[in-house]
Amino acid sequence: MQLEAVAGMIRARHSLRIARIIDAKFVAPLEPGVEAEICLEGGPPLCRFEIRSATGVLAHGRVEVCA
Repeated sequence: MQLEAVAGMIRARHSLRIARIIDAKFVAPLEPGVEAEICLEGGPPLCRFEIRSATGVLAHGRVEVCA
């Protein structure tokens, strides 16, 4: 679910899709009812992402994007 949200943000921001997940580290689960924020850095062809909640980082990683 969290990677789907990252993919959606990349589609919305860059009109691109994830071609490959380079690495992804899931640090903590996203509990039901808890809000999270996705932060993207970089741009094509490589984007870094971090998913955060009020309690800290939930996941982070890098994805390769393409048209």
